[in-house]
Amino acid sequence: YKAELEVMKCREFGINASIYRLGNLSINSKTYKNQENIEDNAFFIKIKTFLNLRLIPQELRYVEISPVDYVALGIVKLFNQTNLINQTYHLFNPNLNDLQLFLLENLLMLFQNI
Repeated sequence: YKAELEVMKCREFGINASIYRLGNLSINSKTYKNQENIEDNAFFIKIKTFLNLRLIPQELRYVEISPVDYVALGIVKLFNQTNLINQTYHLFNPNLNDLQLFLLENLLMLFQNI
């Protein structure tokens, strides 16, 4: 939040700067590759904890998951559009995913690159 305030101050001096607020970035939707340091990713630590417990708490079952390739495409499409500069954008998947179903369907693909 403080960094965003600093960016907004820079705008007052004529510096073009958009802010991109990202959702819960996850695997690439096409290659199923994870980030290189996946063991440090808070979302995947949470998933591993749920798997170790063999339990997904009901209040944590529905999550926002944004495939990194879709979010990157969104940023590329917004970037350098002169009529869209100096704005704050929220790039995320508006559809919540049932984590239990997601894990059942994608478990092998999620952890194959760890």
